[in-house]
Amino acid sequence: MQAIQASAQFADRDYELTCSFDYRGGMEGVRFALGDSLRGFCAFVKGGELVVHYDGGFLVKRDLRLPITPGKQVLTLSHKAKGRRQGAGRSNTPAGSTG
Repeated sequence: MQAIQASAQFADRDYELTCSFDYRGGMEGVRFALGDSLRGFCAFVKGGELVVHYDGGFLVKRDLRLPITPGKQVLTLSHKAKGRRQGAGRSNTPAGSTG
């Protein structure tokens, strides 16, 4: 069976992704998801936090947990590729930014 790629290739590429939504207290769920059956990343709200999850395969998994308050939310993920599947990322939300 051949795998179907449903999203753009992100490895070794610069990108900026923006996701906006209105959050009301108690709401949970997926805001976006990109990847294939082995690797990818997503953002979801769970337990009052905005979680950005990256799964780079068997050895690399990362969660970024951001505070969230009711109202309009804009999540921006930026990535600058450095080659060899390495890079520097940044996230911004109304609650602040992380590097």
